[in-house]
Amino acid sequence: MKVISVQQSLHVEALSSAIDLQPLEWDGLVERAGSPFFYTHAWLRAYEETAPETIAAYWYLTARDASGALVAVLPAYLTTASPFWGGYAIESGLNDPVFSLPMLVTPCWYAFHSVLCADIATEQALPPLLEAAEEAARAGGAALLAFPGVPEGHPLLAALKEHGFLTACIDAGHVRVECGASHGGVPVPAAHAAAGAAWLASLKTDTRRDMRRRARRSQEAGATFSLTLDPGQVEPFVALTDATCAKHGIRPLYTAAFLHGLRQRCGAAMAFPHLEADGRLLGGFLGFRHRGTFYAWCGGIDIESLPRFSTYVVTLYHTMKWALGSGCLVVDMGRGNHEFKMKHGFRPLRLYLCIKALTPEVAGCLPGFMSRLEASLAVPATLQGLEAQYGTFASTFYAPRPRPGQPY
Repeated sequence: MKVISVQQSLHVEALSSAIDLQPLEWDGLVERAGSPFFYTHAWLRAYEETAPETIAAYWYLTARDASGALVAVLPAYLTTASPFWGGYAIESGLNDPVFSLPMLVTPCWYAFHSVLCADIATEQALPPLLEAAEEAARAGGAALLAFPGVPEGHPLLAALKEHGFLTACIDAGHVRVECGASHGGVPVPAAHAAAGAAWLASLKTDTRRDMRRRARRSQEAGATFSLTLDPGQVEPFVALTDATCAKHGIRPLYTAAFLHGLRQRCGAAMAFPHLEADGRLLGGFLGFRHRGTFYAWCGGIDIESLPRFSTYVVTLYHTMKWALGSGCLVVDMGRGNHEFKMKHGFRPLRLYLCIKALTPEVAGCLPGFMSRLEASLAVPATLQGLEAQYGTFASTFYAPRPRPGQPY
């Protein structure tokens, strides 16, 4: 434990292991703040124990008020090599040294969103936590401090800009917020049964009919739908995700050790909607249920199964019917594959890389790099064109539990 800062009546400490955290206290704050699943203690423990990227140091920054109550936290990781960050290098086509610089990332690249987990105002919690994060980053030799996926419209985005962070829209998540959900996506039990039907009804007629036809033919061909991840399915599923990565020319993103660790630590929240046939895993989405949201965190599809089983479309069809019918009125399908997801009823949520240079040398080249990165990935232009075709939908800003001035 290291005392980093005492500022604005907040006492900030840096803990170097999730073992040192108090799970009930930490998760209580996550609940009050309405933060995503990737801030829960179970996720943090699993990630620390089995992270699939190179981490030089783990930091858990905690802010307490004068009474000693935990009011804000910031998990951060000194990353020297990440297949996710490297994937953007390949996708953008940029051969830039910035991609190889050590950076302190909060949270990890494997989380869907970067937010500020706090039950006090952003303007009060952020400054001392940023001061602590910068000190930890410099002490570890990091050249950059980064929030890799701040959602569009989140107050953290504007706050980071005020603190000197550069921003670039480098990706988009895709979410479905049912109209029957109460404010912020907290589920309304009476709406569960109708949610799946409402989702299908929102699709274009041809898309809806195509999904139903494919689901019927897949069942006739012998495919069955299940939800449980058995230990023996981990390695075959990782192999499917590896094949997808290879198709796009990027390093494997997941490891069997990581998924086994998540299964052990996060099993109560985990679901694995997937298709099987003749004892063979055809494909699925490994995800987590948290506060009325199902996060379809990673997916793997057997490409050879597509002609016979329509694996991707049919798995999505059954996943949505299960998730919406079982109490989740928000489904987050994650990043990428924009057109497919928008065609099937999801709304894009633009995600911003917010990054700050910690050395004068990097500060000089970072603005140009961020401009080239955003231009090369062309996410805003792509989404604008797709929204003209598929619409922006009726869903409001995705927020599991908004409070005044604090959407997450």
